[in-house]
Amino acid sequence: MPPILAIRHDAVQAADSLPVRRAFEADVGAARATPAWRVPRPGLPLPVGKLRSGAHWPITALGGTRWSGPGRLSSAVSPPRQRWGRWDAGACPAVPLARGGRTPLGCNTTTISSAKLPDIFPNLCLRQYPTVPTSRISTTAMALNLRTTRLARAALLGARPYSSSAEPDLKATLKEVIPAKRELLKKVKAHGSKAIGEVKVENTLGGMRGLKAMVWEGSVLDANEGIRFHGKTIKDCQKVLPKGKTGTEMLPEAMFWLLLTGQVPSTNQVRVLSRELAEKAQLPAFVNKMLDDFPTDLHPMTQFAIAVSALNYESKFAKAYEKGLNKADYWEPTFDDCISLLAKLPTIAAKIYQNSYRGGGALPAEVDLEQDWSYNFAAMLGKGGKENENFQDLLRLYLALHGDHEGGNVSAHATHLVGSALSDPFLSYSAGLLAAQEVLRWILQMKENIPANYTEQDVNDYLWSTLNSGRVVPGYGHAVLRKPDPRFEALMDYAAARPEIAKDPVFQLVEKNSRIAPEVLKKHGKTKNPYPNVDSSSGVLFHHYGFHETLYYTATFGVSRGLGPLAQLIWDRALGLPIERPKSINLEGLLKQAEGQ
Repeated sequence: MPPILAIRHDAVQAADSLPVRRAFEADVGAARATPAWRVPRPGLPLPVGKLRSGAHWPITALGGTRWSGPGRLSSAVSPPRQRWGRWDAGACPAVPLARGGRTPLGCNTTTISSAKLPDIFPNLCLRQYPTVPTSRISTTAMALNLRTTRLARAALLGARPYSSSAEPDLKATLKEVIPAKRELLKKVKAHGSKAIGEVKVENTLGGMRGLKAMVWEGSVLDANEGIRFHGKTIKDCQKVLPKGKTGTEMLPEAMFWLLLTGQVPSTNQVRVLSRELAEKAQLPAFVNKMLDDFPTDLHPMTQFAIAVSALNYESKFAKAYEKGLNKADYWEPTFDDCISLLAKLPTIAAKIYQNSYRGGGALPAEVDLEQDWSYNFAAMLGKGGKENENFQDLLRLYLALHGDHEGGNVSAHATHLVGSALSDPFLSYSAGLLAAQEVLRWILQMKENIPANYTEQDVNDYLWSTLNSGRVVPGYGHAVLRKPDPRFEALMDYAAARPEIAKDPVFQLVEKNSRIAPEVLKKHGKTKNPYPNVDSSSGVLFHHYGFHETLYYTATFGVSRGLGPLAQLIWDRALGLPIERPKSINLEGLLKQAEGQ
């Protein structure tokens, strides 16, 4: 019986998978299989023939059938995620049953050299087996129909399709965008001697505030208009970005797509990305053990930063850089690392919550490959299922809103700074994790110190007592914004549309503060922006849904903030941006320059 060609289903990501279909159709083209490959009815063998499109990587299956194909699959439409110097092929006595592993179980593999294959083919199995048991193929393998124009209809037996349309995945989309951005960089460099501003003493003493001194592609923050993501406001994004299977809020992975490519993805493209994140969410065993061994009262962000930096052990960029990698190709393993890290951030955060506040043990839920990034995070926090759809939708909104806020904030800048030294994404983002505010604690303290039936005057007096004691009112003001934070408004709109939140006493206090505090701060006269920022509203919403551990809120921020800095880190490598190295000056030298000496 001739061998059967099978490819791991979890490697392909989806039934009727677009990358597989395009890989064969784009490069095999009009090739003919002899005999024609087709998926027969269950119980009949699937013959393997010889493709006539080239002999760049001839492969002889262990069953004796020789076949060949093009040396590089789909360079234009489904680009390789890495150059494969080896290709595993072999005879399997059965379809592999393992889920999520990297090597098919039960295969006697042989190594074939000189193949360059996309990442969608990490394991190819040529097996001798007399029948095609669809119940087994449906979850772990796919039988390919290489009648080139009909592959999409018969690509997978018994599994659910995501899309049969010719839409590129995220990496393919990015690869198409990079050349134009590199050309734009060349045009900008041609004006290298032009001044775009001046440096004042107050800039140097004030933490470089206001200096246009770094490149950040994903978002631009205007003092009066607020944040824009590739020209789109938050309300624009809420309208055009794909939503979850339930709920009405935009998906943060759709926001990541927009940040990285400048394009609005289709629903199907985001579904494929969501699945990829779900497939890569599992933590290495040693990281799991490390998190379990931490003291339960160790600050959540300390645990978070350590766990993220430890993932550097599996960094593709670090390994490729050590072996020697063309600078123009730095972005590809960086992309792979960033996707891997984004996939694992919710798992790390949920593990920290379980160990620190729920007595440890297994997470309440495993990652569901059919669900989005936010749903799986919510489920691992114990908020899965239909009864928690409102919280899941809040989490989608929160993660999308906090994903990026220009490059000058501490978390984004720290990630960029460390990454500019060619540190891998895991080490770079671990540096960016340690910057967030804890606002809700102050609100809860206010609630304890004012009468139960408080008046606006009570709130006004408490605000003044905070300011007169030399403290700041947390959750108000912004380094750049001079108008109310649109992210704050989006979260307040979310809450106002849900009566159960609008009636929450803590939320009502936050809402009252947002009206009274700006007038108090204006009279105080020491802030350029007296309006509430996003931090003043996010904590109260988590509190409403039962998360009362205020120290943990920064961990949810850590999950979210990965979107923007990691997208920019990929662009840093794609554009070959140099190490960040500003010039420092001492106070005496600064005074001499200021006095014109």
